[in-house]
Formats: sequence, structure tokens, C-alpha cells
Amino acid sequence: MATGKFNEAVDDYDAALNVDSSDAGAWSGLGLAYEKLGNKAKAIESYNRAMLVDPSNPAARAGVARLS
Repeated sequence: MATGKFNEAVDDYDAALNVDSSDAGAWSGLGLAYEKLGNKAKAIESYNRAMLVDPSNPAARAGVARLS
């Protein structure tokens, strides 16, 4: 994410979630990567998954608020 390689970030977050699908941080990171790529639907879906795992996840809440 820090280097602006958002497609690679999506791949990395997907790999992390294949190991642990309950990682709210990975879900919110995936949401941000999709948001940076302009994929609003996938970003919101990822942020919502983060909030299912951790309802108080501030990054996911902020992401949904930005995109709503």
C-alpha cells in the first residue's frame, strides 16, 4: 500500500485472508486497496467484512462513511 502498488496489495491481503479470514485489519486493508483502485463495491464489501469480524474497526467504519 505504501508504495502505491494497489493491485499487489490486493493480492497480499487476499493471501493473508486465505490464512486467517478473521483478520479485521486485512479486510480493512483490502477495502482501502480496492478504494484506491476505484472499485467502490469491492471496497465496501471488504470494509463490511472487517466490521463483521470487529464491529469497532475504525478504518472500516471510516471507509464505509467515505464511500456512502
